[in-house]
Amino acid sequence: MKSGFLWLMVSLVIVVGFVIVAYLWSTGLDSLPVALAAIGAFGAWLTALQMRFDSIERARPFVVVDLDLTHTQLIYFRIRNLGSGIARRVYLTFDPVPIDWKGRKLTDTRIFQRPIPVMAPSEQIRQLLAVATKIEEAEIPKTFEVRVTYQGEGKLFGYSDTFCMDLEQCLGMTAPPKTVEEHLADLVKKVGALSA
Repeated sequence: MKSGFLWLMVSLVIVVGFVIVAYLWSTGLDSLPVALAAIGAFGAWLTALQMRFDSIERARPFVVVDLDLTHTQLIYFRIRNLGSGIARRVYLTFDPVPIDWKGRKLTDTRIFQRPIPVMAPSEQIRQLLAVATKIEEAEIPKTFEVRVTYQGEGKLFGYSDTFCMDLEQCLGMTAPPKTVEEHLADLVKKVGALSA
């Protein structure tokens, strides 16, 4: 339950309560304690309802996807459950479908062909997506959206979030290590400078 809805209900209770009290005051005070008790009971019920929804919200799963750049310039597509509840039937859709480092559509990978049945809290799944030093030259979609749909413990609560991924944000985050050829070229220059 959204807190805005709660405040609307509380405001409604207060306004209706004042109207009832004003009416009863004008007709006689015999029913005033009953009306005040009814208003108080309704307020207590709203508070209990809000507390129930807050506890459900605290125990919910929260599945996120992101790009994980390692020190070795590998970029992983990562799915994590950051919530405190179990996520069930985690389903991902992509627009456009990203291409991995082997030139395959990510949806061709077995883990993305069906919903993930269960993700425990703090669980993560990683799939190698790209090599940071090869992103610029590769003819692959650099940006894509991922829609994550999943359920919590109860069948009543389903969740859906959309995340925007941008592979180009990984460029320049860490310096790529020198290749063997670059090291040999440096050595040749140093030897050439010493012999001259």
